[in-house]
Amino acid sequence: MTKVFPKSTEVFEAISMLRNNYEKLKKIQLREFSRFNITYPQFMVLQTLSTKGEVSLKNLGDQLNVTGANITCIVDNLQKESYVQRISSNEDRRKIFAKLTKNGEKLIAKIKPIYQEKINTLLSTMGEEEFRELRILLEKLDKAFDQL
Repeated sequence: MTKVFPKSTEVFEAISMLRNNYEKLKKIQLREFSRFNITYPQFMVLQTLSTKGEVSLKNLGDQLNVTGANITCIVDNLQKESYVQRISSNEDRRKIFAKLTKNGEKLIAKIKPIYQEKINTLLSTMGEEEFRELRILLEKLDKAFDQL
C-alpha cells in the first residue's frame, strides 16, 4: 500500500487548524486555572501527583516535556503555596521527589471536576469512534515527533 501525501496547502491548513485549536485550548486553560491562581503546568504536576503519588522531579519533567530547571521552578511555586512537598530519596540524596500535601489534594479535588466538565463539553462535539480515531492519530503524530 502506497502512502499518498496531501498537497502542501492541505498540510499547512491542517497545521494551522491544529495550532488554532491548541491556542483556543490554552485560553480555556488559562481562564479556568487562573481562577485558582495556578498555571496549566502547575495543574499537570498536581494531577500527576494525585494519580501517581510521589514522583521524582526528573520523571515529572519528562512527563510534562519540560527542562529540569522549569520543573524545579514549577515545584518551587507549588511548594510556596503548600500544595506539594519535596522529599529526598533515602538511597540517593541527589534524587528529589514531589508529593501532594493535604492542601494540594484539596485544590486538585476542586479543579479537576471543573476542568473535566469543560473538556467533556468540548469533546462532546464528536462521537466515541471519532474520539478514538483522534487519539490514534495524535499518538501517531506524537511518535513521528519523537523521530525528528
